[in-house]
Amino acid sequence: MSQYILSLMMFIIKNKNQFMVNSDVHSINTRQHTNLHQPTLNLAGYQQEIYYSGVRVYNNIPSQIKPLS
Repeated sequence: MSQYILSLMMFIIKNKNQFMVNSDVHSINTRQHTNLHQPTLNLAGYQQEIYYSGVRVYNNIPSQIKPLS
């Protein structure tokens, strides 16, 4: 399981320019404005994909560690 999470994080970090940040979506300054934007989806199959699950895992990393990437 930890190898999968490491692979997800490596993918997200290498392709970070392909993802939108919450501050790009709306101008409200919230605590999560630096998190990657996670679109709302109804299909469970898409929620298993690397883009969706990678963003979910990346957003759960503590904010002190994110700048180190």
